[in-house]
Amino acid sequence: MDEFQLLSLVAEGEHSRLEFKERPENDIASVVSGFANAEGGKILLGVSDEGKIVGCRLSNRERAALASVASDCDPPVDVAISHLADTDVTVLDVKQSLSKPVQCSKGFFIREYAMTRKLQLQEVSAMLRKYHSPVFENMICERFVYPDDFSFEKLKVFGEMASLSPGLSAEDILLNLDLAEKSDEKLKLKNAAVLFFAEEPTKFFIQAFLSCVLYNGQGKAVIVDRHDFAGGILADIKEASNFVRRNMRIAEKIQNRYRTDINEFPPEAVTEALANAFAHRDWAQRGMQITAEIFSGRLEITSPGGLPEGVTLENIERTSIRRNPMISDLLQRAGLAERVGSGIAKMNRICQQEGCDPPSFESAHYFKATFPSNPKTKRRN
Repeated sequence: MDEFQLLSLVAEGEHSRLEFKERPENDIASVVSGFANAEGGKILLGVSDEGKIVGCRLSNRERAALASVASDCDPPVDVAISHLADTDVTVLDVKQSLSKPVQCSKGFFIREYAMTRKLQLQEVSAMLRKYHSPVFENMICERFVYPDDFSFEKLKVFGEMASLSPGLSAEDILLNLDLAEKSDEKLKLKNAAVLFFAEEPTKFFIQAFLSCVLYNGQGKAVIVDRHDFAGGILADIKEASNFVRRNMRIAEKIQNRYRTDINEFPPEAVTEALANAFAHRDWAQRGMQITAEIFSGRLEITSPGGLPEGVTLENIERTSIRRNPMISDLLQRAGLAERVGSGIAKMNRICQQEGCDPPSFESAHYFKATFPSNPKTKRRN
């Protein structure tokens, strides 16, 4: 930050992401935790409440105390500290925490408007429930009875895809992959295992299916083909990929008497997008299912649940926060999803190689990837 940027920042006045202080007072940790529990923000040391730059020369002891403010919070907060020599202003850039609520020595705080206030006990509890509620995939499915409801054939398919040792028993695989727990000699499967290996996943989770639809035109008025798949995550990805292949346009390129097919949508990128839809969906939402919809000129793959906190459409290619680490890991083992944080880069790379535009993304209470048709294929009327 240079002097001009500092003056521009000061001109904004104090607000929800900006605090002025002439010196590092005793409440500095409270402000840090308040920003971390909200959307992050900056603390300018050496600026009066009225927005006048007065400078602040810090002693070595004060500098050391500032450096320890972030690490003394629970959990620690990411704070970048810089000093502007020309104005003697010190800037503390506090990042939003991804592990809320953050506590300092004086308690839990939050930044609202131009003030930092202490959180009430019920607010701390609500924040804990929001950010640390039991993860769906890791919960035991009490209604699932092993081995009665279990598909050994689905586990066999997964084992072949993941190159697991054929000598391992089903119980060993489930326990080794942390997909089950053993209690009183009974094997209790976690929800992630049920989604992959149940004979009938929808018997336990009504939302555990995928809808594929082919429309005539750019809207949803006329349905040409539709199928719902509910055979488990691995089977659903395979069936949905086949549905897209079966219903998309394919152009022919003949060069030196050799024929090359040009796909309307890159199959490998489509499979990656479908795997990501299962890996990142919000499984707690019961009223929606994953969909793959083919329109004239585009394919839309939609998954319930928006982007996890900390991930935006702007940083989605650089930031990876896995909503369902267990499901993601199983898909990666099976070779159906790219390693952490590189799935979108892979989709973009494949689209570029096949001469079509990369997918666009949309996020609300859902996440949608839209693949435009390859311009080299004839589009539907």
